[in-house]
Amino acid sequence: GSGTAEWCTNLANEKGQILQCIFTCEESVDKLKPLADGVMGRYERADVESPTLMYVDRGCCRLQGHTHVEALFDRWIEDGMVIRLDIFHWIHRFDSAVRTESHSKYAVFKSAISGAVFAYNKDDLGIKFVKLINKTFDKVGKETHFNFYILDA
Repeated sequence: GSGTAEWCTNLANEKGQILQCIFTCEESVDKLKPLADGVMGRYERADVESPTLMYVDRGCCRLQGHTHVEALFDRWIEDGMVIRLDIFHWIHRFDSAVRTESHSKYAVFKSAISGAVFAYNKDDLGIKFVKLINKTFDKVGKETHFNFYILDA
């Protein structure tokens, strides 16, 4: 009926943990402001620095003035936070430029873009593996030996 919740908006951190969830009748700045104020207030009370980057599924682009996301998180924007479109939705924005799914190369193109964006960096993986191994050594003792290999792509 009228006035019932139609939208569920979640705000998650980099670990995928939900920080705040709100049900609203619409996704307007007025309706989402309690979510933003609640999260910003929790950060302030916990004496945690404002995030430096926020990924959104829409509302990051502007022609002029502020976006609705910037209006919602105005205090964090003032602290220097940057808003970016998340990579999943960035890839799907190509759909508006490459209109037809019936083109014979459409699937290959989308697959190539996804593969390029989500390609692993060998050096970054090496750093992560070394950290993981060092953490594991601390738990099981230095006498345990691990071998790991990062193959060239």
